[in-house]
Amino acid sequence: MAALLALLCAAPSTAAQTPAVRLVFFTADWCPNCQVLEPALASALSRVEGVARLDIDVTNALRREESRVQARAANVTRLYDAYAGRTGFAVIARADTGETIGCVTSVYSAAEIEAALRSAVRSVRSPAVSTRRIAGACPGA
Repeated sequence: MAALLALLCAAPSTAAQTPAVRLVFFTADWCPNCQVLEPALASALSRVEGVARLDIDVTNALRREESRVQARAANVTRLYDAYAGRTGFAVIARADTGETIGCVTSVYSAAEIEAALRSAVRSVRSPAVSTRRIAGACPGA
């Protein structure tokens, strides 16, 4: 019994390992807004658990193709198809379905991005379906 208890206490929680939210950053080396947004995203992500980041890099054809493959593996092909020609923003999406929750751009501070991510994680982990959208308009939305 003690061995079982020790094993259970030592095993990491599946919920803690599985991200609730995916932050999909549409970027390119030549994008000035991306260079402004990058440090704010990194800062916010370092303070929020339950978020996985995926960069969709459209700098050149090779990176675009690599990003397409990664988007498929991360269940965000729909986002890739909709936005892969655009840069300078990040989509906050459900990790399980790829459903868009909101977007952030370079006008958001790290604190505002952190708040948006926390709100998204809470909404995904909550059973209330009607509260899943957060502030932040995505391009073309």
